[in-house]
Amino acid sequence: MAQSDVLLTELKSHGYRLTRTRRALLDVFCSLTCPVQAPELVAMLAALGVLVNKTTVYRELAFLERAGMVHRVLLADGLTRYELARQEHHHHLFCVRCKAVSRVCLDDSICAVSDAIRRQSGFRTIAHSIEFFGICPRCDEGERQE
Repeated sequence: MAQSDVLLTELKSHGYRLTRTRRALLDVFCSLTCPVQAPELVAMLAALGVLVNKTTVYRELAFLERAGMVHRVLLADGLTRYELARQEHHHHLFCVRCKAVSRVCLDDSICAVSDAIRRQSGFRTIAHSIEFFGICPRCDEGERQE
């Protein structure tokens, strides 16, 4: 069963309607490899023949966020992006030149840091956000060619 079908089945089991927009949004999210902004989602949906306005997309994003299926990604550029909430744990790489965002999976050493924080301070971490800012390979290559 495809990931979007699993999410749709879960929505249906909780009594939510499976609208065309909702289905298409989940299909798009399941195909993404990086977080996207709402206007990008509008364009992606249009490419699939699903014509919706930005307000509808924001309303659906809020619904999917409340349902625990997507979450917001806030980076230093101040733009709100969204991605599936149910992915392997990862962090983001942000290119300061072209503004591309990609994800990177790190080993369990990050969890060890959280454990060390708890031991040292008694602070129980419930979530964390780590982003790396730099130059992506494409921009770095272009810089070297100049």
